[in-house]
Amino acid sequence: MNGRAVDDLTLAETQRKLRGDALSFAAEVDSFATDVLASQCSQGNNHRVVKMAQAVRMLRTFQAVLTLVGKELNDGAAALLRGLLEQYFVYRAIEHDQTMLQRATAEVEAESHKALKALSDMDPVARAEDLTDGALSAALSSLRGGTGFNAFDWAAKSGMQDAHRTLYRLLSPYVHGSIGVLVHYVRLNEAGQAEGICSKIAYLESIEFILCAASMLLECTERLNDEPNTESRRAMFGLLASDQRALYGRYWALKEAKDCATH
Repeated sequence: MNGRAVDDLTLAETQRKLRGDALSFAAEVDSFATDVLASQCSQGNNHRVVKMAQAVRMLRTFQAVLTLVGKELNDGAAALLRGLLEQYFVYRAIEHDQTMLQRATAEVEAESHKALKALSDMDPVARAEDLTDGALSAALSSLRGGTGFNAFDWAAKSGMQDAHRTLYRLLSPYVHGSIGVLVHYVRLNEAGQAEGICSKIAYLESIEFILCAASMLLECTERLNDEPNTESRRAMFGLLASDQRALYGRYWALKEAKDCATH
């Protein structure tokens, strides 16, 4: 076995070990965040109720990302991570400015208006019997129109424009029907002929997916945590943050080593 083959095996083993450690770390984050959120009181304060609900929603999305990565469905995990990033923008914006709750409510109404308008544009024969022109017209008159949800606007309100310009855009091809990622799905030979289907999409990147998702969830959970905010709980937040930084350091070192090996 030549030196290059040995290096490739070493890198593959390093990647496998790091991925396993990242999944174990994410499982700890899942358990801890679940305990923290379950112990919070959200009564009597509408602003806190919304933040609490959004944090729980982020937890469920995080769990879905973790499940997909664990099953090596990394492209699906990337699509969900993009959704988690949008939820993170909203959480931070609402926390910073309570008036953003009014905007969020208006956007829900605008999305309902768009959906009903689309139904009204359909051929009546294609609709359910109770969705008459009169019924749809009455429903539309009770709703305000608008542009609906805009991820960049929420990112800007949360001070996260750069995250939208970088991570959000990098994840977008996994969500949309863009053909830009198709090269990762089919294995070609030197003649450009298909030899098979790739079984591991975004395998290395999935480590970063996990760490990004954990970072967002931990930050929002820590911001929400104030009852009970015990010394041991504060210490656990610090410990998990330290573990995450260490895993990130290993990830970037691995990426650099793999880049050097291919050049």
